[in-house]
Amino acid sequence: MNSIKLEWKRGDWAAYFGLMTNNLTNLLTMSGAAHFCRRDPY
Repeated sequence: MNSIKLEWKRGDWAAYFGLMTNNLTNLLTMSGAAHFCRRDPY
């Protein structure tokens, strides 16, 4: 089996942190909306 070493590029890091930030923003927004609408104590 051939082993291929993948190298990280500058754009890869930008995409990784951009996607992480987007997912975190969506999670916080949806959690806030659920808390506001349902008044759950979490």
